[in-house]
Amino acid sequence: MAKPDYETREQRLQEAEALLLARYSGGRDWIDPVRVMHAVRAAADGYGVLDDGEQAEVPADDVLAALTQLDEARAALDTLERDLTRAARKRGASWQQVADSLGLATRSSAESRYVRLQRDAATYRGDRYPERQRAERARDRAGAAWSRENEARLRAAVWSLACLDDEWEQLARTAPAERLAGWHRELDGPGLAARLSKLRLVFDSYGAELPVGTPAAAACNEVLALLAELRAARHGTSSAAEEWTH
Repeated sequence: MAKPDYETREQRLQEAEALLLARYSGGRDWIDPVRVMHAVRAAADGYGVLDDGEQAEVPADDVLAALTQLDEARAALDTLERDLTRAARKRGASWQQVADSLGLATRSSAESRYVRLQRDAATYRGDRYPERQRAERARDRAGAAWSRENEARLRAAVWSLACLDDEWEQLARTAPAERLAGWHRELDGPGLAARLSKLRLVFDSYGAELPVGTPAAAACNEVLALLAELRAARHGTSSAAEEWTH
């Protein structure tokens, strides 16, 4: 059977991503492929449902959508293994120790595996899906253009975070006020957007716990709204906030 052409596969992936975002993202506006596959499996198998509870019906479309994330999930796990191996080596672990942790017999096996992971990471997109790589570069350009146009808003959002003066503990552990102030002074629009995007996990995981009406909650909401606009710009769609006002 012939493989689906690029446009067909890309459309299928976009439709699957939209479904997974709507039903299994936990309120996030991005997908972690491993997490979302676990979420769909848990729902399909009824994990966490009491014996006398009613299990919600999970359509086949949901499960098929989760399967579209398999390539990304495998690539993510390979990247995780590569990065952890590199971190262990930087901290003085021998190749034999790495091999033992991975369940491999020899140090040479661990070294060869690491080299393969580095090579696969460098060629994964280009070799397998050149069209997707081009599309990703186009999204990067669109995101950079949006970030330059909205540099003042991004800078103001970073300053709002810096002005919390480390009162938001979870944020301060990752990005203390002094670092945020440095970003505010030194980075351009794309640089600010990149730094804020890397803090998304903090905003998503802990933002809902912030008391309504506090400066921290306002700053968090300000950043999340900007990141939603950035994602919409990258994908050529309207953000939820924009759709609500029309």
